[in-house]
Amino acid sequence: MTKIKICGLVCEEDIRLANEYEPDYAGFVVEVPKSRRNLSLPEAGALMDHLEPGIKRVAVTVSPDTVLMEKIKDYDFDFIQIHGKLTEKVYHASPLPILRAISAGDLTEYALWKDRDKVEGYVFDNWQPGSGKIFDWSVLEELDLDRDKKTVFLAGGINEENVERAIREVRPDVIDLSSAVEIENGGDRSCGKDPEKMSMMIRKVHNAE
Repeated sequence: MTKIKICGLVCEEDIRLANEYEPDYAGFVVEVPKSRRNLSLPEAGALMDHLEPGIKRVAVTVSPDTVLMEKIKDYDFDFIQIHGKLTEKVYHASPLPILRAISAGDLTEYALWKDRDKVEGYVFDNWQPGSGKIFDWSVLEELDLDRDKKTVFLAGGINEENVERAIREVRPDVIDLSSAVEIENGGDRSCGKDPEKMSMMIRKVHNAE
């Protein structure tokens, strides 16, 4: 069965909804000031204290350094999702299994990391992560995805109109949702998830099997 990740949780109400609808993964954007979903590590940690233990916790980062890796050790994350630059030094310093985010505009990153032990899986996303925009999924056909050993996440513009096609055509292990389940406020700061959208999208993923 295709699993579900809800990314960009920002408030206590988001945690309540996650506990109610039970996605498999919950993503927290940490120490990424440019993101409207950004949280400090202490803010994310406080929210995770109220998350049901069966939901995997993911620290979503952009080009982290070894200082951030050291700080993340103090928090109860299960994975670290890395967008942007990933250096060898940061790779070796990671205290957690890595979900390597790969932009559809630069699939060469896949070859660099596909056989690395700490890389638990890949998050294939639009060239602009968090934009809520879809990309051409057919580009993934060029890759020799080792689905037996690595977890394949599909992100980028997944919504109620295309989620069933995404599951059918890409066959991801995990559908990664953020914009599609957010309250629309038109502002720069995310104000959380919409319960009706979250319920509907989770139902559509499960019904697509």
